[in-house]
Amino acid sequence: MTPDGHYVAYIGSVNGNGLTNLYVWDSQAGNLIYTNTLGSGGFAISPDGAWLADVMGGTSLWAINLAGNTSNLVATGTFNSPPGLQFSADDTSLVFVQSNHVYLHNFLMGTNLLVDRSYNSSNPANGYSGLPAVSPNGRFVAYNSTAGNIVPNVTAASANIYLYDWTNNATTLASLNLAGNSTANYWSLQPQFSGDGSTLVFQSYASDLSSLAFNEFGAVFALNLSSFGGTNSTGTNLTFYAQINGLPAPGQNLPNVNPAINWTATPGISYQVQFTDDLNDPVWQAVNGNMIFVGNYGQVIDLTPAANQRFYRVITVP
Repeated sequence: MTPDGHYVAYIGSVNGNGLTNLYVWDSQAGNLIYTNTLGSGGFAISPDGAWLADVMGGTSLWAINLAGNTSNLVATGTFNSPPGLQFSADDTSLVFVQSNHVYLHNFLMGTNLLVDRSYNSSNPANGYSGLPAVSPNGRFVAYNSTAGNIVPNVTAASANIYLYDWTNNATTLASLNLAGNSTANYWSLQPQFSGDGSTLVFQSYASDLSSLAFNEFGAVFALNLSSFGGTNSTGTNLTFYAQINGLPAPGQNLPNVNPAINWTATPGISYQVQFTDDLNDPVWQAVNGNMIFVGNYGQVIDLTPAANQRFYRVITVP
């Protein structure tokens, strides 16, 4: 149902016809405005009621513009049950889960972006990912994952909450332990954004997320996103340092290693790591790698290093 109760999407049978279909009801007009007889493997309606997402026949995800009566094919394949469909409030983004991985569909660009990805390769995460939520402006995706390679040094063999910023290709560990250096000690799940996108709420059974969480029972936590790296808000300045790990031994060529650029990340600031192979070249390019944040620690691994030499810099971005 849309937040104002104007539109209701449901699966059922109308007028005793014996057919179970997907319908959209307009409560103000008092009638049905959409019917799908192909069966549904999961569906969602956008907050403004303009769009309907439906996994038709269990193998194809469609986005239906209810006002314009048009349909767009978003993706095909094997979808999770439930498929985790959710629209952003501005209708620019749709999240879904396919083959245990989270994707973000951008309607403006017409592209599907893999959200849960390995921090040290171009591969998907190595575990189950699901239960996604998209921020009202479509920029951030929060999700739950059992993978052990989204951030380094995952210490608990359970699900964690991650926050992905697609504009900067940055992933932040949201279920961060009290020490600020690794994952919480037990399951976290069901993330949801507040209406203004400033807060992320999730359930957790961990005992080390807060000093008030003494036992490993289900509790609800609210995370102020303005205090987290990559969310582009004002935070407390930290002493900055940067270093490069994985440098080659003397005489070893760069293609044999993937340098890891590490830096101290000020909460609330968004970053980009750039490179150039020639300091006389005024053009700097973004490093080909997945940026991750764990507490006040940022890292990106250069997945396509240079043959001879390369210079890096860390900058703040909007």
